[in-house]
Amino acid sequence: MKLHVCCGSVYLDGYINVDIQGICSKNIPKSHKTTFNNYYKYSLGSIPSKSRGNFLVDENWDILRKWPYTSDIISEVIMIQAIEHFLIEDAEFIICEIYRVLKKGGIFLFDFPDIKETVLRYEACDFEMMNRLIYCHSLDKYSVHKRCYNEKSFTTLLNKNHRVWTSLEFRQIIKHDYPVIGGITIK
Repeated sequence: MKLHVCCGSVYLDGYINVDIQGICSKNIPKSHKTTFNNYYKYSLGSIPSKSRGNFLVDENWDILRKWPYTSDIISEVIMIQAIEHFLIEDAEFIICEIYRVLKKGGIFLFDFPDIKETVLRYEACDFEMMNRLIYCHSLDKYSVHKRCYNEKSFTTLLNKNHRVWTSLEFRQIIKHDYPVIGGITIK
């Protein structure tokens, strides 16, 4: 079983797509599904809707509450451009739940904005784009960045409370139009 948490409008084929918002549906049209290679069907700046929540998901639940899965049952969790939307104590809870539900050898794929590179790339030429990438588009209370990470601070988050991962590699997971830090870790 594979989870795609905080999926937003990206319905990843082969995963249980979970978000606090969205319309639950058992019949997802093929046109709504995507893959890793085409994760973002829309380029940056061309959001198909002016409001969040008008998208299809498999399940609605709040990832800040105990997840509705038993321990050691999930083979993969993917969380793309989402951990930065939570306060540090909430991010700690999320990582704790990811670790709990992943089975031994389970994979956690993640990425988040690279704030340092964003400032370097956009400060001189496109202040509005830099502002949006740092703080998000603020369409609602869920689309605001609350914390930034670099490789060191994210590694600290992963390993907090004596969690032990068998490997951690920082690398691109999903192709983006803006600077990100991505990676894969295995329980």
